[in-house]
Amino acid sequence: MGNNAGNHDIVPNIGIELSKRSKMLVFIHRQKNLCIFRINNFYPQYWIMRRETTNTSLGAIDLRIRLIFTILLMIILLFPFLTDPGNVSLLSCKFHELTGYSCPTCGMSRSFYAFTHFHFLESLKFHMFGPLVYLILLIFFLKTVIELISGTAVKTGFSKKVLKMSLLGFFFLWTLFWLGRILVEAIA
Repeated sequence: MGNNAGNHDIVPNIGIELSKRSKMLVFIHRQKNLCIFRINNFYPQYWIMRRETTNTSLGAIDLRIRLIFTILLMIILLFPFLTDPGNVSLLSCKFHELTGYSCPTCGMSRSFYAFTHFHFLESLKFHMFGPLVYLILLIFFLKTVIELISGTAVKTGFSKKVLKMSLLGFFFLWTLFWLGRILVEAIA
């Protein structure tokens, strides 16, 4: 990318490049990673787009956070293999003891246990979202392990808007499931 030695040197964060192939003038804002395209001189049209940065390496703090997150995920994912939730008194639900109703995660540990021991229908009976949550945690675990080994961030390929909407939809459905479970328990 060449810098123009004309009037454009007044703005230090703007680089200017003339693409000979498409005869397009490109202004690149280095700090904000923005490209501003001017198509031609006769009928100027401007498009602004964000440039992809090639440097996705993780800093020391990011690596430490991912290491802690990976260890926590590993504990959660290995717990069903090491213990039977029906025999552990540590996992008693305080919400259920106080109110008599199931909490949003009641049955999740038993669902994880059944899922990891290949009892898929039983896993769904304990908690409808148990297998899905376990698989999502497993995917995040693999993603963070890859990031720790490579030292670079792994992109999921989904936009932030799609991820936010998916997460909101997931929690909405989970809340409906919980309220339905409470309604069934109240009627019975």
